[in-house]
Amino acid sequence: MAQGSFWPGAEEAEASGADEASGSTAMVDPVGDAEAGSSDEPAGSDEGCGVAEATTGGLAHESETSAPNESPTLKIDIITPRDYTRAMALPWETLASVDTKDGALDLRRRGEKDFLITIRGRILMSSAAHRSEDALAKLACEGLREKRKARVLVSGLGMGFTLRAALDELAKDARVTVAELNPVVVEWCKGPLASLTADAASDPRVKIEIVDVTERIAAEARGGSPKLDAVILDMYEGPQTKLRPHDPLYGPRAVERVRQALVPGGVFAIWCEGASPGFEKNLEGAGFRFRLERGGRGARIHWVYVAQALMPPRA
Repeated sequence: MAQGSFWPGAEEAEASGADEASGSTAMVDPVGDAEAGSSDEPAGSDEGCGVAEATTGGLAHESETSAPNESPTLKIDIITPRDYTRAMALPWETLASVDTKDGALDLRRRGEKDFLITIRGRILMSSAAHRSEDALAKLACEGLREKRKARVLVSGLGMGFTLRAALDELAKDARVTVAELNPVVVEWCKGPLASLTADAASDPRVKIEIVDVTERIAAEARGGSPKLDAVILDMYEGPQTKLRPHDPLYGPRAVERVRQALVPGGVFAIWCEGASPGFEKNLEGAGFRFRLERGGRGARIHWVYVAQALMPPRA
């Protein structure tokens, strides 16, 4: 997968029967796998128009009508299995397709609110599964709301969920740069996907650059003040158990460049499939203190490295 373009929503969208967030209510599909094997389904997809809470049989989501000073509550919309099956039976419609070096990149929709981005038929992102994008951005930007003119770099626009979550943690004078390789993804996020994120891609705090994120990080490392307060790697693949010495994103020189691009105390947040001893060694060598955060359950477990820059950049 090209660097800087996508984040692995495929892992969440392909998982079934397990909840995404730690401590939240387990979810089940009330109609089972009735739609499995349909020719309209993208490869690896088991996402429906929603998930039903096990104890009620209704669709659960966060309510936006909570009383002031109260936490959001779960609003249960009761639907019948027949209604749910009817929604699941809607065909996936391809809204747009573009050829890339990795194959056909498609934007697909089912009904009014279900979207997928696929490549060669494999799901990259699903609008029904984005809690790990939210967690990644919140961990990276924690505490930055109080900082004047905070600067954040996000790698990959995707459906815009990571960007939306980052913006929600930042003040009005913050600046967020998004490094994205595919111009068509920007068009999608400002067009049919805009309603999913309150049009995050068009937020006045946002600047989207069609560039490889490694080039953007290198430019920040070479530049003068002000440095970045957070770098968020929202990639299709995180650091692996065994790393190549010259890995352009997670190798020692790459991590050192991130350190040089950050202010002292700045945060480097990275999604990953699990612990990577080689990457941890590179973080320590570049002067980062880090922790590995785990979220989700079962097949939907995700991990986020949260690394804080402590030592001054090397000369």
